[in-house]
Amino acid sequence: MNIPKLEDKGKWATIIGMIIGLPASVLMTILLWKNGDFEYIPFSIAFGFSIVFFILPSSFIVSFKDFKIEVKD
Repeated sequence: MNIPKLEDKGKWATIIGMIIGLPASVLMTILLWKNGDFEYIPFSIAFGFSIVFFILPSSFIVSFKDFKIEVKD
């Protein structure tokens, strides 16, 4: 019996989540804009950004002046 590894399942879960989540976030932002619910648009954009954040490499460093963010997997 050939059972898929957890690593393979995680890759597929990430791909499926981005395929569903990113268009849903864009659609949610458009609908909020059309209905005039401008107070919720920052949350919708933040949700879309969080989905894009998952595709970043497992290790990165962002620095701006004295501010530094370092993420390692």
